[in-house]
Amino acid sequence: MKRSEPHILNPGCSVVILAAGKGKRMGVTCPKPLVPICGKPALQHLLDTLKQCDLDHIFIVHPREQANLFKQTLDEDTCHNVQWVEQAEAKGTGHAVQQALPFIKTEKVIVLLGDTPFVSKESIQQIKKSKQPLSLISCLTENPFGLGRIIRDEADNVVNIIEEKDLEPDQKAIKEVNTGIIAMHTSILTSYLHLVDNCNNNKEYYLTAILPILEKHQPGAIECMQTSPSWKVCGANTMAELAALERKHLLSVANQHLANGVRIKDPHRFDCLGDLSCGKNVVIDINVIIKGRVSIGNNCTIGAGCILDNVTLEDNVSLHPHSLLQKCHLARGASVGPFAYCRENTQVGEHAQVGCFVETKSTTIGKNSKAKHLSYLGNLEIGERCNIGAGVIHCNYDGQNKYTSIIKNDCFIGADSQIIGPVTIEESATIAAGATVTKRVPKDSLAISRPPQANILNWKKKLTQ
Repeated sequence: MKRSEPHILNPGCSVVILAAGKGKRMGVTCPKPLVPICGKPALQHLLDTLKQCDLDHIFIVHPREQANLFKQTLDEDTCHNVQWVEQAEAKGTGHAVQQALPFIKTEKVIVLLGDTPFVSKESIQQIKKSKQPLSLISCLTENPFGLGRIIRDEADNVVNIIEEKDLEPDQKAIKEVNTGIIAMHTSILTSYLHLVDNCNNNKEYYLTAILPILEKHQPGAIECMQTSPSWKVCGANTMAELAALERKHLLSVANQHLANGVRIKDPHRFDCLGDLSCGKNVVIDINVIIKGRVSIGNNCTIGAGCILDNVTLEDNVSLHPHSLLQKCHLARGASVGPFAYCRENTQVGEHAQVGCFVETKSTTIGKNSKAKHLSYLGNLEIGERCNIGAGVIHCNYDGQNKYTSIIKNDCFIGADSQIIGPVTIEESATIAAGATVTKRVPKDSLAISRPPQANILNWKKKLTQ
């Protein structure tokens, strides 16, 4: 490869993420680092971890003309310190690093793989602190097939990494493998990377080929740190491997919550895809999914099949099975479900009840109020101690604009009523069943709007022929 010119370096550490993998074996159309795992792209998990590691610069080496795809897919907050580097042609990991080398201004650089989502902060910090010219992280695995093997000499020093296709028969039994996490002085790259050749079965320039070159020029300059469990530093090449890796991570998260006192009925059927904090005496049934930031207070029960997406639950809240909550807040003692759908900006007050097949959006339900059956409550302000009957609909949208209606304290809304917004229903008003409300309802009044009932006597049903 072409030699890079050395330049003045600043103290500090940069990261180069190799993200040009195409994921052919997965059968996906997006770059491999953008394949979702546990609710977000693999590369996003890695960037979220690096955000905690006090690094100077992050370089992402991406395929030709795909920087915009990466920027659109990844979280904007974690990309503000990223410099995008194009790899016009995939010629191996060494070639990819060479594309970023002219931009690196720090004395140390860490190279990571963009499709290894669960590398820990501790592993990054450990390799960052290494004093050796080159350090790497390895792991032991019972099934090393397809992975680069760590080659040691008689003194147990690491001297090389050999890829699967280039192994000698006796080397295939080695179970210590390369994780792709390598840190080195930038001067090592500028001095030796150009000496790496592509004399291997894949005809690629491997970054790992710099190890024997460095050992030849600077014996004893390589440090190898072994980590476990191995899945935390592994990627996935197939959908089956991706599913297995995802399940290991989710089980690990579940076990952390179990250790903190959360009762999870079956940790194998609990998917925490976000950031969950729980109080004491929390019980989570099977097949619950957590997304975004979720806070659960003390003495809460989450029923089977519930999905919580950016939700806050205060103490003593009950979620009954198969309820979906998104961007909402439930006050102390509230009850929701089963089969309820609380959409964004729903506020459920203390001891309020939202029952089966009720949908809410941009709605406040006051203390001790209840809507227990088959209703759509969008853009409503419901006061305290109100009863919303079965089949009530707030007609809040006229095709162009959305309107907010107000139901004040102690109101009774009869079954199958339609409230045509915007209207106000004053305190202690009653809406008769089947009414269509189009204007203000005064305090302590009864609103009724239905034709009088007519009975036709001696009616005989016409029989079908």
